[in-house]
Amino acid sequence: MRIFSYVSSIFELMTSFGRILNPKVLLPGIGIMISVIEVFQVSYFTHFLVGQAYLFLLMSCFLPLSFVYFWPSNNKFLVMLGKSLSIISFSCGFYFFLTASSAFYQGWEVKAPLHALIFAFLLLILVLISVRLVGGWPLLVTCLFFGLLPLYTAYMPNLLKGVPYSLWSLVTFHVLGTESLVGLPMRVVARILIGYLVFGVILMVTGGGKFFLNFALSLLGKYRGGAAKVSIFSSAFFGSLSGSVVANVITTGSFTIPAMMRSGFPGFYAAAVEACASTGGVLMPPVMGATAFIMAEFLNTSYLNVIKAAFIPSLLYYLTLFLQVDCYSGKNKISGLPSHQIPSLRTTLKHGWHYIVSFAALIFFLAIYRLEIQAPFYASAVLLALMTLRKDTRLSLDQFILLMEKLGETISNIMITLLGVGLIIGSLSMTGIAFSFAGQLTDIAGGNIFYLLGLGAAGSYVLGMGMTVSACYIFLALVLAPAIIQLGFNPMGVHLFFMYCGMLSYITPPVAIGAFSAASIAGARPMTVGVTAMRLGVGMWVLPFMFVLCPSVILQGAIWKAMLIVAASATAFMLIAQGAEGFIVLSSRKIGLVARIIVGLVGLGILFIIAVFARKI
Repeated sequence: MRIFSYVSSIFELMTSFGRILNPKVLLPGIGIMISVIEVFQVSYFTHFLVGQAYLFLLMSCFLPLSFVYFWPSNNKFLVMLGKSLSIISFSCGFYFFLTASSAFYQGWEVKAPLHALIFAFLLLILVLISVRLVGGWPLLVTCLFFGLLPLYTAYMPNLLKGVPYSLWSLVTFHVLGTESLVGLPMRVVARILIGYLVFGVILMVTGGGKFFLNFALSLLGKYRGGAAKVSIFSSAFFGSLSGSVVANVITTGSFTIPAMMRSGFPGFYAAAVEACASTGGVLMPPVMGATAFIMAEFLNTSYLNVIKAAFIPSLLYYLTLFLQVDCYSGKNKISGLPSHQIPSLRTTLKHGWHYIVSFAALIFFLAIYRLEIQAPFYASAVLLALMTLRKDTRLSLDQFILLMEKLGETISNIMITLLGVGLIIGSLSMTGIAFSFAGQLTDIAGGNIFYLLGLGAAGSYVLGMGMTVSACYIFLALVLAPAIIQLGFNPMGVHLFFMYCGMLSYITPPVAIGAFSAASIAGARPMTVGVTAMRLGVGMWVLPFMFVLCPSVILQGAIWKAMLIVAASATAFMLIAQGAEGFIVLSSRKIGLVARIIVGLVGLGILFIIAVFARKI
């Protein structure tokens, strides 16, 4: 019997080992280990990762996963084709990892051998296929149009006219150059973003999302409109971790939207609240979406400075949304949740205190030691270490495998999207359009800042319909931001302007993917939800212009001036919120249409005065 027991144990060990060797687990594991080696500069290994070698090695780990997670599996032929493409993509990335040193010293970017050109062409095709799988047809068409622009730029209008190149020169530049596939977006993923994705995924897989939801319930559930306020609070935290509006809506919205509807909120209003809360969560410090890290690279500043600049705008946005919900609840007499649906704060903290400690560790390493690259790894280590203290929170093998699979899917998704964006940057740089476009736009605008801002907001909205926020931001940061900065405006404010404007399409019809995702949960009409979300998200319509015209809102300049202007802005947004909902909080009274218009206009008037005169103070 003992022999059978030993055999059974060995079999279970082999089965577990086989599950770990699954590409869904093995490739992300290797990729994250490589990232840790690079980030912490482990001396024995880092000499293998010089130059572009590190970036290509990461690409060989995560590019194949697009054919594992996003490739259709309708029949055996498609499954076999997906596996074949996955193997080829790994081989291409690994080939350029092995030859990175030769490519650098022999100048392959200028003249590459035939075998390198073949691998480069294959890798480029595979990246474009992956972009289609991850980002859909709109992103692929955008990447193809701009990625191939050097081939036909000579025939384009003046704004898009640049230096033409041959096909093989284009392939060489995109794959072996330092400004395209392995350019700024890929460097951001490799240097900074992976650590924050690891931290966010560990939090979510281990139950962090549920903890923050219960924490919000215990704090806010009993107050009027409590279900909607819980939605705002929890979505702000979850969005900060996930970096995805749609994932935020689906995950937290599946609970908060039905809870709001049971409390008395109409379905369309509940869906709009969740859409707006989830959209703002992506811009909520301390863990923001990929765009924030790219912005730090563009501005050659620390991520901590981006967090500092985004903090007050996030508070103003959520203050406005929170107050609108409170006004709506007061006007329609919507009470809080029943006590049996509200978890105990003490019990919630008892079972989830380690999540708060890990967040505190992240902020500690960011703010005190300024280790913005290493901070998320330290915070992840703190969280995993604290979880081992209790048996019920330790990671099981199944949870570990789920964690690695989720990490692979998440990192692969973001990396491939940014690889596509890298093609756009590469082509604009290669043709010289990125450098001439800003000057031409400035001449067309005649130096009119309002014309340029309006053009930027409209461009962000239109591009946001078919591109990710990161792709939309990078494109406009390249071609339009320099034109505004040349007029003497604060660079951080200008870049935050495009970052915020890029989010508008998530809650604004006719696309409004965030609002439409929430509408499907609520069973409401998508366009009605979109229009309601536009009203609730009024902060996102007004705030971006404040960044440029009044950079004190993003804590640029003297602290006394910033405090004065932030207080005035908060007052203005509170008035706008109460006017929009037709309810005065202090008196708990409804107001008529004329009074609503007056209150709203007073709020807008305060913001206008701030925008016009703040630069003169």
